[in-house]
Amino acid sequence: MAENAYPANDCDAIKAIISKHDIHNNADTQLMEDAACLVFLERYLEPFYRQHSDYDMKKWTRIISRTWGKMSGEAQQLALAMLSSLPDDLQKLLKQTLSA
Repeated sequence: MAENAYPANDCDAIKAIISKHDIHNNADTQLMEDAACLVFLERYLEPFYRQHSDYDMKKWTRIISRTWGKMSGEAQQLALAMLSSLPDDLQKLLKQTLSA
């Protein structure tokens, strides 16, 4: 960006977002992470789950917990609202993980 004459403060802001610097205190970074996590849960969790059926519950708990921990409260509420659109086994997995 700098090579294309973008202002230094814009370059720094984008660098912070991409590097996930200060994620819970930078609204732009948090928004990007929320979007990534919600897309993962909505579009990629099921195929990833099917592809990795060899993972045990401990590993799934870690994956879901890490994803959940990166999200803002608002994104977590959106994720809970879309829970019913997931297959039953994934609903169960998420509910078990989030209640632990």
